[in-house]
Amino acid sequence: MATKTSRSGPTTHLLLLALILLAAIGLLTWRTLTEESRRAGVTLSASAEAAQKGIEFRLKGNENYLLLLAEERGHGALTEAGFQKRAASYIATHPELINVTWVDAAFIIQDVAPRAGNEQILGLRLSLPEPKRAAELAAGLRIPQYTKPFEAIQGRPSFEVWVPVFEEGRFLGLFAGVYSTERLLKAGVPPSHSAAVKLELVDAAGSLLAEAPPDQPADPSTPRRVVDLTPPGQGLSLRASRLHPVQGRPWTLALAGLCLLLGLGGATSLWRLRRHISERKRVEAALREAHQFNDQVIRCAQEGIIVHGRDLRYLEWNPFMEGLTGVPASEVVGRHPMEVFPFLQETGLLACLERVLAGESVQPLEWPYELPLTGKRGWTSNSCSPFRDSKGEIIGVMVIVSDITERKRNEEAKHNLEAHLHQAQKMESLGSLAGGIAHDMNNVLGAILGLASANLESQPPGSPAHQAFQTISKAALRGGKVVRGLLDFARQSPAEERELDLNALLSEEVGLLEHTTLSKVSLALDLGADLRPVRGDANALSHAFMNLCINAVDAMPEKGTLTLRTRNLDRDRVEVTVEDTGCGMSKEVLNKAMDLFFTTKEHGKGTGLGLSMVYSTVKTHHGEMEIQSEPGRGTCVKMRFPACAAPTQAEELPPGARPEAPKEGHRVLLVDDDDLFLGSVRCLLEAMGHAVTTASSGEEALEKLEGDLPLDAIILDMNMPGLGGLGTLPRLRVLRPTLPVLLATGRADQDVLDLIAAHPLVTLLPKPFSMADLRKYFESALSAR
Repeated sequence: MATKTSRSGPTTHLLLLALILLAAIGLLTWRTLTEESRRAGVTLSASAEAAQKGIEFRLKGNENYLLLLAEERGHGALTEAGFQKRAASYIATHPELINVTWVDAAFIIQDVAPRAGNEQILGLRLSLPEPKRAAELAAGLRIPQYTKPFEAIQGRPSFEVWVPVFEEGRFLGLFAGVYSTERLLKAGVPPSHSAAVKLELVDAAGSLLAEAPPDQPADPSTPRRVVDLTPPGQGLSLRASRLHPVQGRPWTLALAGLCLLLGLGGATSLWRLRRHISERKRVEAALREAHQFNDQVIRCAQEGIIVHGRDLRYLEWNPFMEGLTGVPASEVVGRHPMEVFPFLQETGLLACLERVLAGESVQPLEWPYELPLTGKRGWTSNSCSPFRDSKGEIIGVMVIVSDITERKRNEEAKHNLEAHLHQAQKMESLGSLAGGIAHDMNNVLGAILGLASANLESQPPGSPAHQAFQTISKAALRGGKVVRGLLDFARQSPAEERELDLNALLSEEVGLLEHTTLSKVSLALDLGADLRPVRGDANALSHAFMNLCINAVDAMPEKGTLTLRTRNLDRDRVEVTVEDTGCGMSKEVLNKAMDLFFTTKEHGKGTGLGLSMVYSTVKTHHGEMEIQSEPGRGTCVKMRFPACAAPTQAEELPPGARPEAPKEGHRVLLVDDDDLFLGSVRCLLEAMGHAVTTASSGEEALEKLEGDLPLDAIILDMNMPGLGGLGTLPRLRVLRPTLPVLLATGRADQDVLDLIAAHPLVTLLPKPFSMADLRKYFESALSAR
């Protein structure tokens, strides 16, 4: 028995040792498998989390972009061309999107970007049940809605997000982003995700929509992780699971022997730890790649992208903003706007940001900027929209900044052009009005002056009657000067055209000024050499230049410099500049400077006709006039005139025609529609010993000429109803080719000058005229025969 006991002792010990060793092996194996399972779970969670964040970031970013398009559409700032350009560009950098669709309030597809390959859906009404359901729900709830996955027209599994568009509470339509599930999984999950983890996009029923890697089954013995990517009930989930393990696990080798197990146990644990570290690094690299991708999108944007936190401090400041402002992101991020750009307080931007954080919708803000660092000036448009987290809560504000400087410049140029057109139309209307008034006043003053001058000659000098008629004549002449001023303003063509040297005209004006008003100011002459001549009325241009010089001197009551400058602009134009260093004009005064009867001078010192007549004279000579002035910086008036053209040649007398010989006691046909003027001139002619026949229209005068009425001369009024002088004179000349004609008018415009130049033996008789004037013109016309 003792021997037996001694034999069983070692055996028991050996068996116990073996059991202990087997227990140790089992414990070691269990610990190894438990650690492996735990590490695999960590890897699975990390990969699933990285994939979830990457996909949700793309879904949220695209949703925010559609919200921005919806906001701009609601404010009317998004045109069709702008939508096509921006949406197509955005889709090119976001391959998970198939297209972006615009549907109106009647749920009819109006536009899609890109259009290529999608033309067949334009004009269709939403009919697929799932898109129609999501669109109606989004319009009713006024928040974005996702569809459940379905097969799109393009034949690929897809789903859609619908974003409603409202303008002041009125439903305008929706923007839809159409996703490809395959592209979304490929774009949202970095290529470096764990090779041991299988990722799948599934719908609410668990049906497979997309998988990565494809065609590799998951390990059914390990737990899966499923997370919703779209709001619950809208049917898109991410499922993460482990792939089938490699055949032959390290712990099975422990059965081959204790020594091998003990030798490889530590190595196996070390190998698994290193594998876990590698997986962790790959997940971190994937997150970095996703961040770098999003950062690259922001950096490449051709618009400013700014993100503010809830405390309004800057969280994002992209390179476009660095280039626009000259301020690097390092000096902006983390700081409050008032610390960096204090002028933003006046723009209303801070109040706008607060309203967006409170959930309000705001319109884009536009304001001018001038940056001291770069010296750059321009305009920006700033669109603010809420920045939300995955739960839909507002965590900040995104601001899209567009440089609209060029658009503003175009609008300003258009406004200036419209203002110039309005000014030209106003001056033309005032000119027509002034011309009409002047014509009527000339007839009245002509009647008064004619009879007063006739009676003046018949009264003995010094008598009360002589003095009375002399006063009446002076008053009529004074009124005639005012009327001539109105006619100068109204005239559309020079009264007398000839080739002029503007340097000579200005030199004559300087000679007059030096002896009168230039005692307090200095004169600087800068007359261009070889200045090309112009065609025009020397008296009118001299009067215009003198008006400008007197205005310039009046603007420098103490001292200053008056500069007169001429130069050849190009082959067809010359320029005259009158510049002073006086008090200048405000913008309000400058806008009215050329208005008729507008003056800033004291009562009795200005009529308000000066600049108006200058402007009219320049336009009459087919020129341009520009006034530049600022308070305290003087005034510069630039006038540009075309180079002269060849003069018009008058017609020669018909061959064989001979003028009639003058006679004493001439027979005169007087033609005028104004009874007052007709009676006055008739009295003057009869007092001069002439026989007078009258006609009240051109038609009546032609009837009397056709009746062989013997005549020595005709006084024909230019402005009458019916044919008038313009239509009567050519017909009259056919009937009486050699009969002298005095063409009476108070408005010698281009029509009158052309009429006189085209017909021989026609003399201009300016209204109003005295008896002495009539006698002089009458005798001149008869002697010209």
